[in-house]
Amino acid sequence: MRSFLGQAPILSIAIILCAIFLPGPHPPYVSPSLSLLGSEDSEQANSSKLSRIDFKGSFLFAFMILALLFPIELAGNGTDSFPWTHSLITSLLVLSVILLFLFISIEKRQREPILLLQIFHRRDAVLSFLIMGLQTAAQNSVMFSVPLYFHVTADLSNTASGVHLVPAVVGNTIGGLLSGAMIARTGRYKALTVLAVTCSSASYLLMMLRWHGNTGWLESLYIMPGGFGSGIAQSGLFIALQAVIDPAHAAPATAFMYLSTTVCMTIGLPFSNAIMQASLRAGLERRLLGLGFDGVVIQQVSD
Repeated sequence: MRSFLGQAPILSIAIILCAIFLPGPHPPYVSPSLSLLGSEDSEQANSSKLSRIDFKGSFLFAFMILALLFPIELAGNGTDSFPWTHSLITSLLVLSVILLFLFISIEKRQREPILLLQIFHRRDAVLSFLIMGLQTAAQNSVMFSVPLYFHVTADLSNTASGVHLVPAVVGNTIGGLLSGAMIARTGRYKALTVLAVTCSSASYLLMMLRWHGNTGWLESLYIMPGGFGSGIAQSGLFIALQAVIDPAHAAPATAFMYLSTTVCMTIGLPFSNAIMQASLRAGLERRLLGLGFDGVVIQQVSD
């Protein structure tokens, strides 16, 4: 509820500003040949525009994403979720793969596909999608885990635990501003992308090696390079994508980048949660075994 109350006013202001300042659509262009046609022929020409929309590809792509995300949501959300071996989970995952191949086969024959498959012929474009998706998934998982870590290890309130995310947010802002300025000044983005991945990887590695409870305020700043790297990646990879694709493909390529980011973020959080729970279970069982408890008691505690 607090999250909604914090975001809703900002979103409302953004909608109002867009409605006031965003330019409206240009009047539709009518070619001289169409202007000489009668009204009936003009209506037929306009109706043909509807046939250009890739409805089949749109619906298949939407159902494919849903079939992929539903089992991840159902199986990766705690003790009340379905097991990964449940028939519903495996069926949905298999369905998503089938829909993917069906989508590709249809898009190959489509005159104006919703997603141009030629985009994936460019290695740099695919790497941009992959790096952005993985970067976002990792950072989102960190943003979820860090407050939980301080809540458990330092017995902090939810508000105090959430304050430890501020360095990551500050780093994200600084990284985005600096990378945008450097790209505008030099036109180079490859070195920035390498720097983004390096900073984020170093941040996550330091947290894994050093955060074992009783984390001081200096070590809590290890989260900042991760946010800094994410801010750089968001700018650098967007420019990298625009540089390697045909300008006519910019709109679908950009849309797919944001979609892949959302999908990877949705997938990454349940997987990181599953890994955390598995690590917690293994550590708990090992400690209980060292204290002399038998297997029955250990199983009851773990469950």
